[in-house]
Amino acid sequence: MRLLLLHRAKGIVVTLGVFVLASLLLAKDPFALLAPLPILTGLAIYFSNAFVYVYNQFTDIEEDTLAIESGLNKAQFIGLQMGKGSMVLHSASTLLLGLLLAWLASFEVFLGILVLSLVGLAYSAPFPRLKSIPVADLVACGLIYGATPVYLAHLVFGGSLSSLWAVALVSVPVFMMTSLLNQVLDIDIDRKVGNKTFASAVGAKNAVRVCIALTVLAGAGVLLLGLQYVVVWLLLPAIGLMLRELFRLLKTRDSKIVKEVYFSISAHFLFAGAVVTALAALAGYLGYL
Repeated sequence: MRLLLLHRAKGIVVTLGVFVLASLLLAKDPFALLAPLPILTGLAIYFSNAFVYVYNQFTDIEEDTLAIESGLNKAQFIGLQMGKGSMVLHSASTLLLGLLLAWLASFEVFLGILVLSLVGLAYSAPFPRLKSIPVADLVACGLIYGATPVYLAHLVFGGSLSSLWAVALVSVPVFMMTSLLNQVLDIDIDRKVGNKTFASAVGAKNAVRVCIALTVLAGAGVLLLGLQYVVVWLLLPAIGLMLRELFRLLKTRDSKIVKEVYFSISAHFLFAGAVVTALAALAGYLGYL
């Protein structure tokens, strides 16, 4: 359980869900995902993302200490309990395991996982520390969690990139939006330690407005993808609920409400994504994809 918290397993499950959904749309057959290549790729995605999360926690010890003092309950505190040495060892082992699994999958998958890991390293490392460069911080999150799993699905199953662009048009803005919303939650702490995130640069209200714009963009992606796969339109209610929650934040800076909205939005997208992926699998099995 401690490792799942350390790995931010809930976030990785969403990333894996993007890979699974994109794979289903390409393969048209849910049983194709049980072959060795997609399984190895999925495991490589898990462990490489675990590396990104653990290394980020290792470099954020100062922020996490301030978060404790501010009364915030965050999963990173598991890392603080482990100590620096254990976190370094764990991040290195998850990185190597992810790369090994990717290599066993294929050379192309290995390159994709390597790029994901390098972007994750650049996101948190003292240099260039993309997370402290406004705009670059959001783009990096969109690439790591939203775009890479879609491209890896293409590497595994081939097929047209046209429908995958629509998947990425949903996943990339959603991950950028949740990353930005997390920055809004941490805005005071980031300013204290000198992290120049997008939210700390533009202010909380403007950051929320950008979150709304990104969610609308994701909604446009859902509409576009639904023209090919009607089942995807079931994501629209979740998009609507996410927008409703975000508009609440335009009227308050209460950290408790920001935290409540953040977890509410994450839950909406996780649940809706799971339902759509399950229905896509059923449609593929019945031959309707």
